[in-house]
Amino acid sequence: MVLLIPQPEAGTEQAGPDARGAGKQRRMDIAQALRASLTDEFEAQRCVVGIGRSYEGLEGIRQGYREAVKAVRLGSKSQAEEGCVYYGDLGVYRLLHPLYHEEELKRLYEETIGPLVQYDRMHSGRLAETLSEFFACNGSLADTAEKLYIHVNTIKYRLDKIAQLTGCRVHDAEERLLLHMGLKIYHYLQSE
Repeated sequence: MVLLIPQPEAGTEQAGPDARGAGKQRRMDIAQALRASLTDEFEAQRCVVGIGRSYEGLEGIRQGYREAVKAVRLGSKSQAEEGCVYYGDLGVYRLLHPLYHEEELKRLYEETIGPLVQYDRMHSGRLAETLSEFFACNGSLADTAEKLYIHVNTIKYRLDKIAQLTGCRVHDAEERLLLHMGLKIYHYLQSE
């Protein structure tokens, strides 16, 4: 289903000073109401609403539609669980999609996160999950340990194991970026 919502504000969202302001909130409110209505009507179906940014003209309709579709496809599980995914909230995934070159993305994934996923499968491990949570906790060992219900020393051990398997240390800025991008690519490839 496609729903076009006319915008009362003048100009495009991109030209406006606050892309996350009232225009976005208005669309999110409408999307939440629509989702609630659909969920009531079709109880057995899972409903996720994708929201594109606001543009002018016919080409703008096409662009907003593309963004809404990408929002549903690329949105994180937590965004999808909330039911509405705004394209502007996709962060780095907005950059990955236009640059999509499957072989190069897979190569970077294999060089970074691939060994962790393989290790986790073979040993029933949780290295990829630990790394993801470590990044979500902004590198805080204590917060990561608390979220995962394990001891800080276990986090340290897992981070050392991650460095052994990938050759990337989380305390080196360039290597941390590679690991973080590897995780994003992993999630991106999973959504394809």
